[in-house]
Amino acid sequence: MRSANKTQRPASCPKLVLLFVVTLIFSSAVASEVELLKGQTVYVPAYSHIYHGDRDKPFYLTVTLSIRNTDLNYSINIFSVDYYDSDGKLLKRYLEEESTLSALATTRYVVKEFDRTGGSGANFIVV
Repeated sequence: MRSANKTQRPASCPKLVLLFVVTLIFSSAVASEVELLKGQTVYVPAYSHIYHGDRDKPFYLTVTLSIRNTDLNYSINIFSVDYYDSDGKLLKRYLEEESTLSALATTRYVVKEFDRTGGSGANFIVV
């Protein structure tokens, strides 16, 4: 027979402690992973023209590089946006100074259709 003045511990208490500890470990791992993602250099192919038909006839395009900050809370800094041709020659620097992109904001850089200097292997390097 049980005494009325003894308190019983809920059966799920050890499970809650374990869940709390696992959550702490996981959130620490995620926080350290985020630190690894600071600062990137990204290669982005730019299709200034494509070929169609059997004769490799070029079809010229306007190139739009869209940079999107997908973070809900933090800004990102863009240090450079450089456009290169098929031979790796720098054609244009789109930024004179660092630019900040707010949370969920987007910016774009355009190469006009009549600008054919990039060739079929044109690309951007974004830092």
